[in-house]
Amino acid sequence: MARTKNYDADNVTGKAMMVFWKNGYRATSMRMLEKEMGINQFSIYSSFKSKLNLFIECLRKYKQQVRAGLLKILIESDGSLNDIREFMNRFVQSVKSGNSPSGCLIANTAAEFGNSNKQVKDELNDYYLMLEDLFSALLTRAASKKEISSSVDIRRSAKFLVTSTQGMAVTAKILSSDDMSAFIETVISSFE
Repeated sequence: MARTKNYDADNVTGKAMMVFWKNGYRATSMRMLEKEMGINQFSIYSSFKSKLNLFIECLRKYKQQVRAGLLKILIESDGSLNDIREFMNRFVQSVKSGNSPSGCLIANTAAEFGNSNKQVKDELNDYYLMLEDLFSALLTRAASKKEISSSVDIRRSAKFLVTSTQGMAVTAKILSSDDMSAFIETVISSFE
């Protein structure tokens, strides 16, 4: 007879996400996960099959949380460049606030894994494509409102914004708020 789960999978995935976010994938042990998730190793393997599969689920959960929170301004934008500025300022504040365990989980994962694991790389690329699509949609609306030149290469500019955002995820940990504001203004001015 199959055992029933005595825990909420979404809840324990959220707890695991915080452990990975704080420590990174490689430095996170199964014991750490057991302790924070409140379930034993057997249950972790039974539900997620492996530490890597659990990590992949955590990356997906992170993407959902970011989409519902920080990215909302881009999703709801009417095409104003000010919305990109606001998003970037909020992003920097999020990194600097200390409310997140260690900056941006996506940027940290990219730095830790690089191209070493196809599953992780695919998840990162999925996140970057989502972000690129959001920036593309916003820039398309901005072009239709004549807020940016119609000669702007939308897709290339969206890729530039994704790369800028991920760079900010690292530099915001170190540079001052004034330095980050100057960077953001430089990014925005490239469209004006």
